[in-house]
Amino acid sequence: MANWSQLPYDLLATIAKRYATKENFCGPSSQLPLLMLATDNDNDNDYREFYSISKKEICRFFLPELKGLKCFTTQGWICMVECKGIGEMTLLHPFSRAKIHLPPHTGLRDWEPSRENSFVTIDNVVLSANTSLTSDYVVIVSYSRHKSYLAFWRPGELCWTKIEDVEGFGELWDVHWFNGQFYMITTTGVWVVDDCEPRLIIQKNNYGPRKQLYLVEVSGALLLVSQFGKYEKLDGTNAGLEAYEFRVWKLDLIRSKAKEIRILGDRAIFLGVNGSISVDVSKSIGVKPNHIYFTDNWKGGDDRDMGAYNLYTGISVSDICPPTWVIPSL
Repeated sequence: MANWSQLPYDLLATIAKRYATKENFCGPSSQLPLLMLATDNDNDNDYREFYSISKKEICRFFLPELKGLKCFTTQGWICMVECKGIGEMTLLHPFSRAKIHLPPHTGLRDWEPSRENSFVTIDNVVLSANTSLTSDYVVIVSYSRHKSYLAFWRPGELCWTKIEDVEGFGELWDVHWFNGQFYMITTTGVWVVDDCEPRLIIQKNNYGPRKQLYLVEVSGALLLVSQFGKYEKLDGTNAGLEAYEFRVWKLDLIRSKAKEIRILGDRAIFLGVNGSISVDVSKSIGVKPNHIYFTDNWKGGDDRDMGAYNLYTGISVSDICPPTWVIPSL
């Protein structure tokens, strides 16, 4: 099978434009992410449902490739991860149906069957650019055994390159591509991957209990978002974590400082599994400024804690559907 990453840019762009039928559903507000809804573990279902905030509609797309696989969305693509077998990993564009095959994650394992850490869990998959528009990109993955690790891959390479120096790294929460570099937020602070080595640039560990941490670019600045949760009986019987507050810091990456803010201007933030984005609400329909739209990303969560949060007033508004955002793109 041909490797899409080796095709010329002009040819890839032409194919993507010809087969990108999502415009009928997304409309002109293509910068708004679609919410790819959770499944009921039905491996016979060849369709996935997407929710449009602007149209307030759900549409089904034929995506049999996603059956039974763990999915991560990044730069408008979906990374499909096989948890069993040889651990295949493939990038799929949900609308053009283009595919890019990545090395299997079995290469990240320690091949000692007697050890518990012989298996890895893929936690994040992040692209540096939309692969439909350029062949100059990097894929970085965070994975865990007994602690968090990093590895990266470039087109043409046969295997993952491990980033070995992770001492003092702590538990990794989120990875984000910003201004030509990968940044991470961990339990010890904000890190940057500099020449394939993680470097701590902002030390911060007073996040509080029961939190989720995210990095997101807003108006040219990198922000740190902390989501705080409390245990609630969400369905009358089973207790689960429910978000009750969000706090946002603007990061000064040169001076290694963080300043808390409560105003996003005409921007809204979308938080979710594997990646977060911001959009200009003046160019969008159905999205409110200074709001954080979030999905259930709690460990062990069951997709019940979703909604929108007014950062200025601190008030949560009506729930929306679960659970991961897909950015419509070529």
